Amino acid sequence: VLLALFIFQSVFMFGREIPYHLAPGIPVPSDKTLFVVGDSLSMGADPPGKNWPEALGDKAGLTVRNFSFGGAKVGTALSNAKRIDLAECLVLLEIGGNDLLGGTPVKRFESDLEQMLSIVCTTGRKVVMFELPLPPLFNRYGMVQRKLAAAHGVTLIPKRVLVDVLRRPGMTIDGLHLSNEGHEMLADAVAALLR
Repeated sequence: VLLALFIFQSVFMFGREIPYHLAPGIPVPSDKTLFVVGDSLSMGADPPGKNWPEALGDKAGLTVRNFSFGGAKVGTALSNAKRIDLAECLVLLEIGGNDLLGGTPVKRFESDLEQMLSIVCTTGRKVVMFELPLPPLFNRYGMVQRKLAAAHGVTLIPKRVLVDVLRRPGMTIDGLHLSNEGHEMLADAVAALLR
């Protein structure tokens, strides 16, 4: 009986987890405008390189407005989320890593993310968010992110997409921030999801 219960629970957990590992198709809006709200991972790139939002814009023919800044947390990026001024557009959120690394309490992270999604998820917009790569013991942040994404109809980009870039030699300058090659690789990975 215990073995059967264990097998059932394992299959159930696998079934719940597998959708978060499948690559989503991201529709491109008719006006081809992409807004990015993010942190330092969405900035940078040494000249003549481009950051991944700019490179993605070039690859996919999108007009990109990048509202990212270094050190941004979900709560401190709310004002930038409010700057999105088109009804029909694609919004990509690359935010939350500094909340994890900076020790934002989970309840505060949840409140801030709820507020951000309430701002950006309006009729006509397609909102996509990078799923946070989680260090050990940080699962509650991921649970919050998945719960709120589902509640607001936000498409999650599987965490493996970002992790695949960060773990490859030469793709970061310090183990976290992207090199020019890393920006290009992430732009390619996101471009492959667009349809």
